[in-house]
Amino acid sequence: MSISKHETDWGREWLAARSLRRPHTVHIFQHGRHHRTRPMRFTTVLALAIAASACTRDRAAVDSARADSARLALEGTSSGDTLTRGADGTWRMRIERQEDLTGDGTGEQLTVSATGPSVDSLDVRLEIRTAGDSLLYVARWNSSAYLKYLHGDSVTPALREREIKKQLRAVLADSAFGVGPTRTPRADPAAAAALRDAIDYDLREHAWRTTHAVADTSPLPREGLAGMERTKVPSAVVDSLVGELSAARSFRYFKGGEETYAIAWSPTQHRFVRVFACC
Repeated sequence: MSISKHETDWGREWLAARSLRRPHTVHIFQHGRHHRTRPMRFTTVLALAIAASACTRDRAAVDSARADSARLALEGTSSGDTLTRGADGTWRMRIERQEDLTGDGTGEQLTVSATGPSVDSLDVRLEIRTAGDSLLYVARWNSSAYLKYLHGDSVTPALREREIKKQLRAVLADSAFGVGPTRTPRADPAAAAALRDAIDYDLREHAWRTTHAVADTSPLPREGLAGMERTKVPSAVVDSLVGELSAARSFRYFKGGEETYAIAWSPTQHRFVRVFACC
């Protein structure tokens, strides 16, 4: 029996086992590698397939975020996307792009700058500024997060450098900009819940910052996280902002690991609001 071209990921092990000439010898394909085990009872094979399916579902969100980031890297990039090493040994990369994210007809300046002593340990800073150079949004992270799932003897320094450059170029690629913060149908209950949760979190963080005079463009101090847990935002305020931003133009970026975020400009808040965070 041949394996169907439309086999699902969770059933690959079960279908493979049934298709073999030697009864119930298991051929498992995991993370792109082939593992052959000794013959097993069919019930054992089926149990293994069910267990594997649970693992696959648990990693679905992470795999989706990584796949999306890879797609972004294949598209057009902005100016100045070369990673270079200076005479002082410091690695630097700077990418710039203009995009109207506030809807005022004038493009904002988006900049991704990365500096550090090694390619896999760059301090990355994302900025969005007005045409008049006022700072609207800042995000920071380290390039080492892009290598979280790259490990083993086969990962050479050249491969690590290539991955870092690909991911940094992807931050301002064309597909990072779109209508709808989660890029999923508004009728999707899970997407709607994710949008509401992200906005609620953003409003609680903003409320804490306002109370303690900490600017949105400054890093959130450790005590801010604990303070946010005690901050309550009226449901009516969250619902109003959900309605305002559910179809707004958004900008999404990937910080590595499981961190993908999307922001959209809120005319009522007069700032960028986080509309997606995963996972």
